[in-house]
Amino acid sequence: MKWGLGILFCFGIMGCATTSSEVDLKKINPKERVYIGHFKVNFNGNSRPRCEIYVNADLAPGLKLTDDGLIIYKTDRLAAKFSRIACYHQSSNYYAAWHVHELPLTKLERPENQLEAVYFGDVNIDWTIDEKDTISAAEAAPFEQASPMRIGRVKDSGELKATILNSIEATKVLLRDRAPQLTVLAKPISVEK
Repeated sequence: MKWGLGILFCFGIMGCATTSSEVDLKKINPKERVYIGHFKVNFNGNSRPRCEIYVNADLAPGLKLTDDGLIIYKTDRLAAKFSRIACYHQSSNYYAAWHVHELPLTKLERPENQLEAVYFGDVNIDWTIDEKDTISAAEAAPFEQASPMRIGRVKDSGELKATILNSIEATKVLLRDRAPQLTVLAKPISVEK
């Protein structure tokens, strides 16, 4: 029963994602692979929004964006894809919402060798929303007496545009400091049409 409550708590606050600094690169299991790149998000004019990335069809986000946008993703999945993004928008002291949008990105290419890290590129997201959607979603959320804040969820709100840039040299330097045993391969993802 405790496990079920933990899962509900995790989904409720969308805070179970890991950041790039939490990924341990000292030990990589034979089935695991490492993917590295950046997500730079301009969310409704905010260049440092609070955002999280979903992988495949997971119910909870797996990756939390940091201020520098660095993503280091270590997984044993055979086919991984950044599928959705969720960004937090607070319109007042009373209304906020997580805006969730599908990401039109191709799958990550899995290397054969566990000591090869895939550089997937620098994903630039320009996302505009209708701020009224935040208020509507928050008003529909259950009211809790412990806090005056109401937090809703908005699916596929606004317009999202993605582009992929390549700056592998800076990524190689960064990874060399953290995991000198890894070789970086350039295998950028692309925007699906």
